[in-house]
Amino acid sequence: MGWHQLVSISELRNLTARAVDCRAITSSQVPDVVQEWREPSHREFRPRNLWSPLNAFTEVYKTGNLATTVSRSEALHGLYDGAVGLVNRLIEPEVERDNGTGKVVRESGLGGLLNHYMRAA
Repeated sequence: MGWHQLVSISELRNLTARAVDCRAITSSQVPDVVQEWREPSHREFRPRNLWSPLNAFTEVYKTGNLATTVSRSEALHGLYDGAVGLVNRLIEPEVERDNGTGKVVRESGLGGLLNHYMRAA
């Protein structure tokens, strides 16, 4: 995925879940990130590319705890390094599979939360 490639809502959900998994944001910040992605505070952030979610995350950081901003930003940049191919693999969410069928039973527990906030996008 390149920086100027368009980002679908599905890719945004995945990226947001991974951001929570790597502690770049908290689950309580997900609605704010989604809202900032939908309606950016700045006109320059409107294009729907890989910069858009990054801008949404960093806008949300402005309202958060300054003591955790540096570590969250480092985690976010690590996630993005993987997304744009600067590292060999992305940070994978935990996946629980059924022993008998191998089907995915649960992924990181955020699917319902993300789907709730992304429905209107």
